[in-house]
Amino acid sequence: MHIQWWVDNLEFSVKKVSHGNPTIVVHTDASLKGYGGCIKALNAETNGVWSVDEQNLHINILELKACKLSLIALCQNLKKVHIRIYSDNTTCCAYINKLGGRCKELNDLSREIWFWCIDRGIHLSAAHVAGSANTEADRLSRQFNDDLEWSLNDLVFKEIVVKFGIPDIDMFASRLNRKLDNYVSRLPQPEAWAIDAFSLDWENKLLYMFPPFSLIPKVLQKVIQDQAEVILVAPVWTTQGWWAQLLHLLSQQSYLLPPSQEILHLPHKPDRKHPLK
Repeated sequence: MHIQWWVDNLEFSVKKVSHGNPTIVVHTDASLKGYGGCIKALNAETNGVWSVDEQNLHINILELKACKLSLIALCQNLKKVHIRIYSDNTTCCAYINKLGGRCKELNDLSREIWFWCIDRGIHLSAAHVAGSANTEADRLSRQFNDDLEWSLNDLVFKEIVVKFGIPDIDMFASRLNRKLDNYVSRLPQPEAWAIDAFSLDWENKLLYMFPPFSLIPKVLQKVIQDQAEVILVAPVWTTQGWWAQLLHLLSQQSYLLPPSQEILHLPHKPDRKHPLK
């Protein structure tokens, strides 16, 4: 496969002496909890937690994976530019600048990154930055709110789909807990359909929503404003100010789900029980 790529691309494979100054600078970092990335000049940032399988990977792999996820999340709409990655991991920088290396896992990741860039005409370079100067990306890789990561049991979600139909978009999701290919995230995340559910038009689509419970009043207000049709997963909190409004908006029969601690889990902390009884 590698030889065939060279056969197809040999006449186009040239190396410039200099690509000039970078157009975009991305700072990335990884911890054992998750990853973070930011473009300071654009005030853009992304982060996310590692899955259970990812948590067992070597830190060098996680650092390079943080570069990949940050690039896809923050630069997916860019073409024909020079992007500079700043990382405090020298191995990560070496594998990007040398287009791979001897370690298979790191080499495979490097190839994925470079093919993603080649498809967009992007030149990628990497440089080392001291950890003390990479504070923003470091913060993003360590500070997470688990309330945003609770995921509904897949079998329960399938039953919901059978009863109400297949939704078009998962409106409050992340890379790990999304239920649909099209999902909306709070911050830029890889392959997210859009960012910030409240900035979008909710009309003319069937939307699936399992929002943080603190956002339910805002969700109901937006449903009324856009005359939206949504499948909403919410707690039975009869004393809340939004409860009467929720009942008023019901257009079909509602269903009581099994106990929360049986059907809710954190993808990155599978042993953690939801506090809602």
